[in-house]
Amino acid sequence: MDGEERAYAPGTLQAKEGQPTIQQSEAEQSHRENERRLATLLSNLPGMAYRCKNDRDWTMEFVSDGCEALTGYKASDLVGIGARPYNSLIHPDDRDRIWNEVQESVSKRLPFRLTYRIVAADGRERSVWEQGVGVFSGTELTALEGFITDITDRTDAEAKLQAQNERLRRIIEHTDAGYFRIGTDGCYEDVNPAWLRMHGFANRE
Repeated sequence: MDGEERAYAPGTLQAKEGQPTIQQSEAEQSHRENERRLATLLSNLPGMAYRCKNDRDWTMEFVSDGCEALTGYKASDLVGIGARPYNSLIHPDDRDRIWNEVQESVSKRLPFRLTYRIVAADGRERSVWEQGVGVFSGTELTALEGFITDITDRTDAEAKLQAQNERLRRIIEHTDAGYFRIGTDGCYEDVNPAWLRMHGFANRE
């Protein structure tokens, strides 16, 4: 030794100047393990986690690997120089509404929840649900972070049910058979024109 006395904090070991201590190595290992767990979690989510700028393009700074199943585009297609703006995937009829809803929420520092349509890489239209929040540094909005998932199957099922109900309503309105519906309180809730004619009523009033 050079005769100089050195004291190290308990639990640390520094063999040479500039080398990491045991505490630093353990912290780095813990950080890597946390990153691995987060990557595993994101890769198993049925959708796309993201971080983007609050601009009209929704410029992506990060997207999870789930973006490919959702949009048909790889993460590298949506992030980085020359990347495809996420806004270009949003259906043109939904873009202004989405922008306005997000701006209203972040101005109040509230989470936003959105449903809208995107056009995937294969040209097919998909319905998505998004939840996100503004990320602030003091008073400055620095980014948006959130999650987007595919709800096409649900919206298709709802549309089919609505179409079926509409067809049934038209049949009831134009049939010669009388139709009525009574509620649990014993009162009439609905009758069709044929029922009205059968009972001598001019209208539903």
